[in-house]
Amino acid sequence: MITQKISEQLSKALEKMGIFETKVLVDKTKNIKFGDFYTNVAMTLSKRVNQSPLVVAKEIINNLDQDLFFKVNLQPPGFLNFTLKAKDHEDLLTQIYDQKDLFGQFAKKNITYNVEYVSANPTGYLHIAHAANAIYGDILANLLKIYGYDVKTEYWINDAGNQIDKLAMSVLVRYLQLQNINIELPTDAYHGQEIYLVAQALYEIYKGQFINVRLNEKEEIDDVIVNEQIKKFAVSYLLDEIKKDLASINTYIDTYTSENWIRSSGRILEVLSKIKQHTYTLDGALWLRTTAFGDDKDRVLIKSDGSYTYFTPDIAYHDYKFSKDNTTKLIDVWGTDHLGYIARLKAAMSALGYDPNNLEIVCAQVMKLVKNNEEFKLSKRSGQSLTIKDLVEIIGKDALRWFLGSSSMNSHVVIDVDIALSKNNNNPLYYVQYAHARANQVLNKQVYEFDFKTDLLIETRERELLNQLHFYKQTIANAANNREPHRISNYLYDLAQIFHNYYANIKINDENNKALSAQRYTLVWCVKQVLANGLAIMKITPYDQMY
Repeated sequence: MITQKISEQLSKALEKMGIFETKVLVDKTKNIKFGDFYTNVAMTLSKRVNQSPLVVAKEIINNLDQDLFFKVNLQPPGFLNFTLKAKDHEDLLTQIYDQKDLFGQFAKKNITYNVEYVSANPTGYLHIAHAANAIYGDILANLLKIYGYDVKTEYWINDAGNQIDKLAMSVLVRYLQLQNINIELPTDAYHGQEIYLVAQALYEIYKGQFINVRLNEKEEIDDVIVNEQIKKFAVSYLLDEIKKDLASINTYIDTYTSENWIRSSGRILEVLSKIKQHTYTLDGALWLRTTAFGDDKDRVLIKSDGSYTYFTPDIAYHDYKFSKDNTTKLIDVWGTDHLGYIARLKAAMSALGYDPNNLEIVCAQVMKLVKNNEEFKLSKRSGQSLTIKDLVEIIGKDALRWFLGSSSMNSHVVIDVDIALSKNNNNPLYYVQYAHARANQVLNKQVYEFDFKTDLLIETRERELLNQLHFYKQTIANAANNREPHRISNYLYDLAQIFHNYYANIKINDENNKALSAQRYTLVWCVKQVLANGLAIMKITPYDQMY
């Protein structure tokens, strides 16, 4: 990785100057006339060594092994610019060709991540908010794998508690209505179309077996055994639907862990024993002293009626995740409505003896679709959220993954339906996919030979393409380390833009110069490969033809 090579040489030069443990950042130059890559380390060190950036930069140059580069030059107020040798470019193109689909993957690291995402209650279809969570979590997990980590993905099934009792009640009412029983669905029940489908499936299997079951005055199923049967059936049915929804956007999660299983496995009692020294009893309830670990107030674990709060099985679940698969670190992808839950969960991990920094929580932002500058809604379902099924039908899975995967987690996501469906340069996904198709078209037009030399690739756009290819692995590292999957789409868009400009202005096949043509075809082949690899991280199709 060229950025690593430059960083290492800079660190060696700094050590000769008596400067150690300095973070050195290397990036592509904004203008190729200054060089290929640059660093501002002289400016960041200026105060530390009490010298001007220019003086520091000159001393760095004097201590650099300049023979490793074609040229190193100083640009005021203290930038160091590096122009690469042809050998660096040749090594890169050879590596891309040799590794093909594996180019961009890093060596294995002895660290295992457990990444939990989506984890929606199995009470209905996944909707628009879950899509952002699913795609962010999925691309992040993919990035971490490519960066060399062992990664396990996880879904927490909230199949215990009042919401599941309410689900069973809703299904029973619809089931009875199917058999012409005069019964109203309570106001706070689940009213989605999927509840009808669960009820129909229940009837197909059990026929009239539950026809005499009713709700009690608390609007609960009055038969405990039937309640459990319907709960189990409904959760299983809807969880299958959730898995289908996720598969429709190329998202496949390794493990689905049930809250009911956590509750029945004895793990909650084990956890309560582990954290006993940090608990106390007050007003008949058991409390965890989370304030001792940075929370703003202590939290109840067992209520005065003897039931667990939702916090307690969650602690047991996270303890379970840490205990399996040699897991080193946990990442939870949540919605922004759970921000207030972070401090207490980290405090609980501290109480269990874990490093709270090994639990990371990232929050997926709110997203919406717009059309003609207004929020897009389905007229047939006024007031209801768009589901993942709707989103795939409206804009397609590739567009959904692109527009969600290309958005920063720190900003609200707005997808313009007209742009997402357009087949022109206004659509960034189309622009990138068309770059791949265009490269494929160039390569299929002509019989060519590979030549990994780059001495004839002297055009500015050729150097820009080479430098962008050099920066692919660094982009993966930056995206993985900063938990910012959108860096991949930004990179791909920039690469596509450089390539489209190259195609429009440079004659790739020069019949009078076969040596130059061979080098250009090799460059185009490598651009196509890296575009495909980057799209693969996002699980988006790299088309060979587009119309």
